[in-house]
Amino acid sequence: MSKSTRKITHYSVKVEDSKTGEEVGTEIIDNCFQLIVKFDKLDRVYDYTDISRFHFLFFYKGGGKYCRGYFKSAKYDHRPALIDKQNMTERQNPKKTTEGEGEKTHFTIGIDGNEALLLLENKRDGVQINTFKSYLEYFLRGANNNLRVNVGLSVKGDFKAKLQELESVSSVEIFTPYTQVTDTFGNLPISKGDIKDEAIVTFKAKRSHSIKGMISELYNIFTNRQKDKIGRIRVHGKTVSQAGILLDTNKLKDHDFVKVELDENKQVVTNSILPTLEELIKELL
Repeated sequence: MSKSTRKITHYSVKVEDSKTGEEVGTEIIDNCFQLIVKFDKLDRVYDYTDISRFHFLFFYKGGGKYCRGYFKSAKYDHRPALIDKQNMTERQNPKKTTEGEGEKTHFTIGIDGNEALLLLENKRDGVQINTFKSYLEYFLRGANNNLRVNVGLSVKGDFKAKLQELESVSSVEIFTPYTQVTDTFGNLPISKGDIKDEAIVTFKAKRSHSIKGMISELYNIFTNRQKDKIGRIRVHGKTVSQAGILLDTNKLKDHDFVKVELDENKQVVTNSILPTLEELIKELL
């Protein structure tokens, strides 16, 4: 088996009654998925006809605070001719128009009162967050037509709190007005109309070192509204479990990167990713 890396994004998921505006306990998500996975496969399908792609919940294990599973999806009505890279010959694609290459998208969910934390594998040809929302909402409304699902990037704590959770920081990018750079280097041939307003200054840690200590001082400058010095900070670091995380003062979006194994068809081996995602969500929740 070969090795690869998969990007994981954190999302906040809430369910509310659109009629009353009241939030519903997120254990309803777990209950819904446990019910769906008992259906026949055809009854689990959500057909996104606008893009000729269907999705269905293939595996799910819940019943507690931490739940995990994966979807399978495929694009149909798409069968261009096949080209052999060895000799450039083409042949007709043997697929039926109702068939497509199956793609897996793995996820874990942490149930926490009226807000659930979702860790979703990023896959261009898999289940995106909007599809996840539509899928869940479709089946929830089968029981209660007033239920609505709200999703957003998970922001757990402020920048400094997230910074303290990092084991180490390998680099930091400081976005500063370009005038700071021109003042430092003299008369650079820069035309304001040709460049963005900000220059990016990057500090990198020495091998096996961390520059976590300097970030707090930089953040103090940032929060003191000294935008003429620092307009934005991006931090690249790692958690105790060595998951890579990006902290950004513009949008606190957490990106984790996990190591996975691929099978002979270059598909992620489920047993190589779900246990890692479950460990990660326990750290975060």
